[in-house]
Amino acid sequence: MKQPFLILLLYFAFSPSFSQEDKKSQFQKQEDTLGLIQKKLFSAKNNEERLKFNNLFVSTLERTLQIENSFEFPFDSLNQIARLSSPDKKFRIFNWDFPKDDGTFEYYGFIQVYDKKSKKYMLFKLMDKSEVTKNPENYSSDNKKWFGMLYYKVIQKKYKKSTYYVLLGFDGNDKVSRKKIIDVLKFNNNNVPQFGDAIFKMEKKTVKRVMFEYNSDVVMSVKYNENEDMIVFDHLAPPNSGLIGQYQFYGPDFSYDALKYSKGKWTYIPDVDARNNKDYKDPHYNDPKK
Repeated sequence: MKQPFLILLLYFAFSPSFSQEDKKSQFQKQEDTLGLIQKKLFSAKNNEERLKFNNLFVSTLERTLQIENSFEFPFDSLNQIARLSSPDKKFRIFNWDFPKDDGTFEYYGFIQVYDKKSKKYMLFKLMDKSEVTKNPENYSSDNKKWFGMLYYKVIQKKYKKSTYYVLLGFDGNDKVSRKKIIDVLKFNNNNVPQFGDAIFKMEKKTVKRVMFEYNSDVVMSVKYNENEDMIVFDHLAPPNSGLIGQYQFYGPDFSYDALKYSKGKWTYIPDVDARNNKDYKDPHYNDPKK
C-alpha cells in the first residue's frame, strides 16, 4: 500500500472543511472514503495488506459513526459488510469478516445503540475473542469479549418487561467446515451490549447460544419464519454412522428442525414440515455466505 493513498483518504475523511458542510454531504464524503477502503480491503491478496486496510477501515468507520446524526445515514454503498438495524430502531450493527491466509476468519464490527437518558446514540466496538473462548454454547460476554461472527438477521422479542434480540449469524470457521450460529443480544442498564443468554431449550440441555457445524462444501440454511414464530433450519447428519461427531463431514439430510418461541424461550422441535412454508422458501429470506 502506498503512503500517498493513505494520506489522500484521511484528508478527504477528516479535513477541516468537513464540519462546514451540511450533514448529508458530510456523510456522503465519509461513505465515499469508506467505499474506497472497503474495495482495497476485500481485494487484498495477503494478511499483511489486508490488515493495513482493515485497520484503516476500522478507524475511519469508528470516527464516522461518532459524528452526530450518523445513525440516520444508511451507508448503502458499503455493500461488502453487513448493516443491520433492529425492528424498533434501538440499535444497528456494522459487521464484517476478515479472511486469513490459513483459511480461518476473524470478525469485526460496531454497534450503535440509542440511550434514552442522553437522547444520543452510543458506539461500541465489537472485539472478537472467539479463538480463546471455551464452551461457546454457554458463554456470555460484553462487546469487549465478543464471540465473533457475521450477522445476517435480527429478531426482536419482548417478554414481560425485558426486550432482547436473537441474531442469526455465520462463521466461515476454516478450510473444512462452516458454522451457523443463533446468538442473543441484550443491553444492560447502561446500554452496554450483552451477548449470550440461556433461552434455548435443546433436546437435552438449555444453552446460551446455538451452534451448527457442517462441511464447507455444502449449504446449510437457518431462517426465521415470522408467521409461525420459529427459527427453521436444516437437520445435519453425517453420511454414515462411523463419522458421528466429526462435524466437518455433516450436511443437510433433507429434513428440518426448528426452535419455537413461547414466553421468552425458544424450544427445539425436531422434524418440522417446511416444504410448504412460504416464508422459508421465499428467496428474500436467503442469508449471506450460506
